[in-house]
Amino acid sequence: MIKDLGETNLFTSHFVIGDAELDRTFTKVESIEIEVLYKWLDYRYYNMGFDGYRTEDEYYSYKRRCIYFLEIVEVEQFKKVTEELYQTYSKEFPYSKKKDFVTFVFDNTISFLKRFLKLNLDWIGEIEIPNEGEYIFYMDKDDIHTEFSDFVIKSKYDIEHYRQYYKAVLKYLKSFKAEKIIEPQEHTKRKSKVNEALILIKPEVIDRLHNELKGYFQGNEAELKKALKGEELTNNLLFPHNQNKFVEVFKRLKYNGFLLSKPKEIKDWICSTFQYQSNRGGKKEIREFNPESVHDILTKEKGEPKRTERICSIDVDWLPYKSQSQRQREAKKENI
Repeated sequence: MIKDLGETNLFTSHFVIGDAELDRTFTKVESIEIEVLYKWLDYRYYNMGFDGYRTEDEYYSYKRRCIYFLEIVEVEQFKKVTEELYQTYSKEFPYSKKKDFVTFVFDNTISFLKRFLKLNLDWIGEIEIPNEGEYIFYMDKDDIHTEFSDFVIKSKYDIEHYRQYYKAVLKYLKSFKAEKIIEPQEHTKRKSKVNEALILIKPEVIDRLHNELKGYFQGNEAELKKALKGEELTNNLLFPHNQNKFVEVFKRLKYNGFLLSKPKEIKDWICSTFQYQSNRGGKKEIREFNPESVHDILTKEKGEPKRTERICSIDVDWLPYKSQSQRQREAKKENI
């Protein structure tokens, strides 16, 4: 059941020294992992002299020892399964958000992967299985954890392959929970529309806007033009400054009447199409746009850049900055 997934690490098969499943009397399932495991336990004990790897109770170490068989699910397949799980989850919990789903299903998995990526692993041995090839074993060189563990991979891949793969999984799950949530009925409606634009900027200002912004996207000017026309891009575009400078331009477009999309649609488009470069404390980092921060800048007097830090403002008379009080006064005049 889906509720059990949150308590499971989905990218390992693991065994705990001292558990009943390591006693042949209780082990009813035969698998390659079981075969490799028993060969490794014998090798560890008889060839390397590790008493903590005896499975009998009287030899069982007071420290918990685990053996993790690292698993890989192809990224595209993992994405497909995640989407299917989310559809099931959202039916059972219709008021939840995607970040609730990720926590509910992948909390244990995310925790393990983050810990694993911090380990300083060292090769300690290998086991050959007929018709299956070699299984390679690693352990944490720093040996600072109370949970001593061995990590097993197939010789088909290098350990670095697993590290990079798990980084990709964590990045995907982070982006997944930040994506727009589409209710089932809305999803059905949207799918019927062909070539629906992701953003609706008035056509007469796209060229002018592109001319103002293209200097920030050198080498990706053509892709920027596609994005401003509402086309979906293959890769995100990098804005080389803090996010508030970029978002404030689209806030101006909105209240000056050149941007027809709703604030939520603008937020989703920015977060799914662009990245930005943070420059805090002299340290430059590429980051995803924060949906909450983008929403606050678009809808509130919060997080806007200072006057001297605004972009697309000097000599751009067609896109003037207006304070909230100025916009309110203009709105009152229109209603008179």
